[in-house]
Amino acid sequence: MNVYVVSLRSEAGRELRMCKVGIANDIERRLADIRTSSPFPADLAHLFKFRERRIAYSIERRTHELLADCRMNGEWFRCEPSRAAGTIEAAAHELHYTIIARNGVRVGRVKRPGDPLFTREQIMAMRQSMGEALNATSMQHGGLKPAETLGMETTLTPPA
Repeated sequence: MNVYVVSLRSEAGRELRMCKVGIANDIERRLADIRTSSPFPADLAHLFKFRERRIAYSIERRTHELLADCRMNGEWFRCEPSRAAGTIEAAAHELHYTIIARNGVRVGRVKRPGDPLFTREQIMAMRQSMGEALNATSMQHGGLKPAETLGMETTLTPPA
């Protein structure tokens, strides 16, 4: 689900410092609806993707609260689109939600408390590189053997 910022501009192309903060699953359809009902040309200024509809609703609601000082009517605000976008980011941070993509660009996942420190793929790669390093050391020093042959455990587990 997406949280968006739509900005309005004059016929001459000058930004009017009016924007709408809302949510939409189909942003193209929503933008077409806004353009049909708006007396001014409307452009998609910012788009944030969230994992679930309920998260997008929470972000939208909190953003509206944070922008209350510049509310015009409903979901329309008299502010720069960049301020609205920054407020969406602030709301996501405050509510501890992760932005999946910003303006079509995927954002790296933020680890949360309780997440494992490493993915299964990372652990397997570390095990493989450690095994190669142990074998190389063994070859260089003649008498050293890989940990498994000495009865040592080589399992990597993240701390709880």
